[in-house]
Amino acid sequence: MIIENNVPVPSDISGTRKYPFNKMQVGDSFALPVAHYKRLQRAAHAYGDYHGLKFSVRNQGETVRVWRVA
Repeated sequence: MIIENNVPVPSDISGTRKYPFNKMQVGDSFALPVAHYKRLQRAAHAYGDYHGLKFSVRNQGETVRVWRVA
């Protein structure tokens, strides 16, 4: 393993997030296949707790939808 020094930290890491929570405004939503339900529910809860936001995750048959509610 190589230890490196003086490597700058990227100023914008928003493009590396798996889900677009950081780009959502209250009332926005997105949907994914229902296979992502549990992982998405945990991610929304963790992101919301850390950033003081609220999300609602609902199963809609073939998809799961996440809304930013506060």
